[in-house]
Amino acid sequence: MPNDTFYGSECEMRLGIMADRDTDPTDWQTLEFISATFTPQRERKPRPKLGSARQDPLDPIKPIKGFERLSADVVIDADSLQLPFWLRALVGAPTTTGPSTGIYTHLWASGAVTAALACIQVRTGDEEIRVYRGLTLGALSVQATGEQTEDFDIQLSLRGFTSARVADWLSGSVDTVPNASPISRTLFRVDGTAAENTLDASWSWDRQLVEDVFLSPTPHISGLRPGASGLTGRARFRAVASDFDVLEEDDTVFAPDLQMLGVAANHQIKFAHPHAQLSAPSLAIPGGDLIERSVDWFGFQDATTPGAKVTVINNVASYA
Repeated sequence: MPNDTFYGSECEMRLGIMADRDTDPTDWQTLEFISATFTPQRERKPRPKLGSARQDPLDPIKPIKGFERLSADVVIDADSLQLPFWLRALVGAPTTTGPSTGIYTHLWASGAVTAALACIQVRTGDEEIRVYRGLTLGALSVQATGEQTEDFDIQLSLRGFTSARVADWLSGSVDTVPNASPISRTLFRVDGTAAENTLDASWSWDRQLVEDVFLSPTPHISGLRPGASGLTGRARFRAVASDFDVLEEDDTVFAPDLQMLGVAANHQIKFAHPHAQLSAPSLAIPGGDLIERSVDWFGFQDATTPGAKVTVINNVASYA
């Protein structure tokens, strides 16, 4: 009987960029993470054939092995030096400008119709290594509260093609974990101005991936294509927030973002919906207690600007 005991703190994760669904990376980046859940799904389909020998007429016979799918949820630290490796592998190369006093601006935007594919290797214990191939970004979300400092998480939801257990690490060069450059504080901003009395805020980009399933010799999905984006956010205030009522009543377009300020000088991460509109906010009056208001918005594109932007400002020249 198995008697293995593994601890999450023993694990190591390597991330690589795939040229296509079937080609393993040759360059790997070791990265830190908070938690990860990989979920291979393999259907077991009943096949009630008649005429075979059986113990009784009512229990099912052995099912056949069906189709394979892969999903993953990874939580990482909001870090201006490590987040770009994830975005580069799961979304694609950014648009980079700079430098300005040694600082570069890297921009990732929604709207790409071709999925970038990544491969993740995970070691648990001493020799249990699993490989997850063809991963791409399904959704990215982040939330912040007023009391947080240097402890901001980013949630990545991934979809992929296949998983396997291997005897050793896949070959290739391996870079060590980048220096940590965490976020110290976060501001919720409206049209570039920090909104006062903000208790917490959240931001999300959901790519709603579409599966292609073709007739093929492989028992897994044939392709993953980015579908229609879902761009939403929410903020909670210790105020009546009449300004947001006016924005909603006048059907005003505004630009909400979460601006994360780095511990390192001039480092930032910004999650933005350049164009958004509010849904009608509710008003809850909790007796004699202070009133809180929550607002929800929906991002969208216009003729020149995508619906979602993720900007990382750091001292790295390129993520090509």
